Amino acid sequence: MSHFLTVLALLVSLAVAGETGSVWTHDDTARPVVESVAAHDFHVSYGRMAVEGASVAVRFRFFVDDLQKTLRAFSGNNTATITDDPASWVSFESYLGGAFELAADGDTLGGLIIGSGEDVLDNEPVRWFLVQYTAADTVRSVTVRNRLLFDVFDDQKNIVQFRHFPSEENGSLYFTHDRSSYELDF
Repeated sequence: MSHFLTVLALLVSLAVAGETGSVWTHDDTARPVVESVAAHDFHVSYGRMAVEGASVAVRFRFFVDDLQKTLRAFSGNNTATITDDPASWVSFESYLGGAFELAADGDTLGGLIIGSGEDVLDNEPVRWFLVQYTAADTVRSVTVRNRLLFDVFDDQKNIVQFRHFPSEENGSLYFTHDRSSYELDF
């Protein structure tokens, strides 16, 4: 379990402080989302998944405007926003349960949001969430179904990088409208 805790701490620190040498940077200033700003040319979410023992941690990142548009459509609340306040995470948690499904050894797992914050990617605000999933026993296989934001954006793509401990097996999963599910055996 020590590898998992190390990876979980790494995911949290990367989410909070940004990744050195990459386009993910950390900025302590909060930015309101301005609807009139020219939108980015692509719709993509990024995720990192760590699997160890009975625990799975996933860190998701979304462009704020894309996430907000999706959650507003999902909730029917045209003024809904996501902030650092856990009370504002309820709509995302509800949406996540239907759009991202994680099964360990055939058993569907429920996720618990353990953190959230904002970063910047290419001068655009992104919102991250760290979600913890816990299985009944050591995870030997994982089925991931990722349809996040597909209901709003026809060109949406989702990328999830994974790492299993202690095997160090890793890779990337590329989710599209045509392929939204993968199964991994460890």
